[in-house]
Amino acid sequence: MAPSKGWMDLVGDRLNDVYLRGVEEFLDYAFKKTGRRGEVRCPRVKCSNTYSATREVVGTHLKVYGIIQFCGQDTNDMDTDIFASDIHKEEPNEEANKFYRLLRDFEQPLYQGSKSSKLSCLVKLLHIKSLGRWSNESFTMLLQLLKDELLPQGSNLPQSYYDAKKVIQDLGLSYKKIDACVNNCMLYWKEDERLDFCKICGYSRWKTDKYNGEDKVKTNGKRIPKKILRYFPLKPRLQRLFMSTKTASLMRWHKDKRVDDGVMRHPADSMAWISFDKLHPNFASDSRNVRLGLASDGFQPFANSKMPYSVWPVLLIPYNLPPWMCMKQSNFILSMLIPGPEGPGDAIDIYLQPLVEELKELWETGIDTFDAYALYFQVTCGLLWTINDFLHMGTYRVGVLRESWLVLVVIRTPVG
Repeated sequence: MAPSKGWMDLVGDRLNDVYLRGVEEFLDYAFKKTGRRGEVRCPRVKCSNTYSATREVVGTHLKVYGIIQFCGQDTNDMDTDIFASDIHKEEPNEEANKFYRLLRDFEQPLYQGSKSSKLSCLVKLLHIKSLGRWSNESFTMLLQLLKDELLPQGSNLPQSYYDAKKVIQDLGLSYKKIDACVNNCMLYWKEDERLDFCKICGYSRWKTDKYNGEDKVKTNGKRIPKKILRYFPLKPRLQRLFMSTKTASLMRWHKDKRVDDGVMRHPADSMAWISFDKLHPNFASDSRNVRLGLASDGFQPFANSKMPYSVWPVLLIPYNLPPWMCMKQSNFILSMLIPGPEGPGDAIDIYLQPLVEELKELWETGIDTFDAYALYFQVTCGLLWTINDFLHMGTYRVGVLRESWLVLVVIRTPVG
């Protein structure tokens, strides 16, 4: 029989006899249940079940630093709780290992005694680079100046923009560039990736020099496209949601923590959600399967508001999260940036093609995902709603005729 978890509520008073006795009973049960005499995964706040340690080390960590609060709140059976990794003897896959390496980078100080970690410092510097529109060369010069003349010897700050990008690429924030027709007729991807002219309107894919009429090229010799869609793949971002013990728990909130009292507090209380579950019981049987909303609108990205330009971000909202989190900007998933200078209008379906394809695959087959609590599972994804401007729905409906069943559903079920 599993011991009581009441002692975990005393994590703020770790000198309390009840807490100390609870730690020992907890460890007795954990080592007995896993059948291991050597090591188990440590559930202290910083270890986050990622590292294994001896009983003495784990006990010290729990007494000094405390235990992850989610461990005692999200499961009723310790057999599938924080020591699940030891019971099933499964290790994180490469994608999960990237995330955990990132956490180790996050904890690594920039230099001995630094208040900032290597990762947090790089993220802030790259953010300033983006806001200031610095060139890669100037950013490399700044890094070299900081490392060689301002920071203490032995600092682990990268020396170039290229090295800095390598450190943070495990964040999964990279995107794919997909060239588009300047008239929004088509995307140059898949079988059309190597075309030089639009199949619909015949316009050139490339920018031309107005003086000699030749294609413009970069310093590396590559031609410059007239229009580029920036697409952020969805799969790695969904996987990230389950690799952290905090978000892995919160992605089940709509099932485990929501109070079903007939009051509308969350999309899970709606008739649309309930009807969807009845239509797709297999999907609904696992609360970790992701329910998404989609939103898009144009905005003027430049300081000069008189400049006629409109860029269109397409956002995804994970509705599994609690109501106080799912609509926070920090939890939105950026799916794509549709370039200007004008909005896509009735051609928005052309730009949605990569997302439609990925959503179809996530609905039909899912993706193998490492859950920080329940180990591997196949997460699937469903698009429930879109948030649109009703005044412009007449424009969007024209594009329905040229796209798949999924966009048909997207366009005709607006919520907003």
